[in-house]
Amino acid sequence: YTPNNIKVHLLRYIYIPVQEWLPPSRFSRLIASAACFAFIFIWHDISWVIFIFSSLNFLCITCEGIGEAFQKNDIFQQWESCYLGERSVRRVHAFLGSPLLLIGHLSFIYFLFGIEIGNIFVRRILLESW
Repeated sequence: YTPNNIKVHLLRYIYIPVQEWLPPSRFSRLIASAACFAFIFIWHDISWVIFIFSSLNFLCITCEGIGEAFQKNDIFQQWESCYLGERSVRRVHAFLGSPLLLIGHLSFIYFLFGIEIGNIFVRRILLESW
């Protein structure tokens, strides 16, 4: 499968059927996403590396969904327009999105280089960088 084909496959045979099976809500989207990442975990190989990779990517997707829900919220939009200028809004969004960038990079470090190298990066970022 190429990346585009696997995306179509996941959408058609896992994500949409799980969402249709559950009552429509944000929670059903979360469960459907979890089912897709569980499939990826099983498809690639049931190993710690793939588990960490899938879990961290699922965490990123979930956080992005939460951020998207906040951005669509009228109260949050009013707060942004009232208290923040255009430049400040970009800075706040960059500040809130930067941990997702770090988590995404860490997931690929685990995926490409293994648990030992991934653990070294996590230890250095979380413990030794302060």
